[in-house]
Amino acid sequence: MKTKFLFLIVPIILLLTGIAVFVFVYFYPEKTIEIITKTVAKPGKAKNIKYTLFTHSDYANFDAWDNDSVKYNAALLITDSEEIKEAQELFLAEQHIAHSCGYHYKISFWYDTDSIYSLNYLNKECEVFSYEPKETRHRLDYYAKKLETSPTHYIYVIEFKPNEEKFFFNDSNLKLFIHKEEYQEKSIIHLLDTSPNIDEVKGKLKQYRFIKEITEYKVD
Repeated sequence: MKTKFLFLIVPIILLLTGIAVFVFVYFYPEKTIEIITKTVAKPGKAKNIKYTLFTHSDYANFDAWDNDSVKYNAALLITDSEEIKEAQELFLAEQHIAHSCGYHYKISFWYDTDSIYSLNYLNKECEVFSYEPKETRHRLDYYAKKLETSPTHYIYVIEFKPNEEKFFFNDSNLKLFIHKEEYQEKSIIHLLDTSPNIDEVKGKLKQYRFIKEITEYKVD
């Protein structure tokens, strides 16, 4: 009798459990994702990073071509160690997929100004985050708004004559970020300056005679 009872009750329990799970997932998809990510997803690895840069994307950012009101050379330079750690845990845990509609922003983590650790492209509309998705989305929106309303710096592209720039690099008042491939192949570096006025920046750098050209960083 007990065996027959078990044969009847176990399938019923499993069926009811399945129905309950289905109803919960169907009516509370965001809560389901939150539960799964909190129990399964792991935070990104936090390295000994000195700088974090949040900027507009230079890769397939189709929106950028039609909006003249945004300063696309704007940047957020983050140096607070705790904030950098949190940003790594949130954004480096993301599982990327290719977005046919392009990317709006990118976040890069630097060991130092000439040594990049990681670079992530972000789509503000349809990015899916694997770890703490609500917190990561909140952080993305916060950085995006700050970038477009009150950036900390602006990026300028400095092209110079090869092998004549050593004194430039020794100037502690300049914040220079070097992408090694561009530096070696094109003799260019990225300068971060607090001024949005390129003429003011050119005035600051006129002492460096080896500089060939100074232009605003642009998205292509």
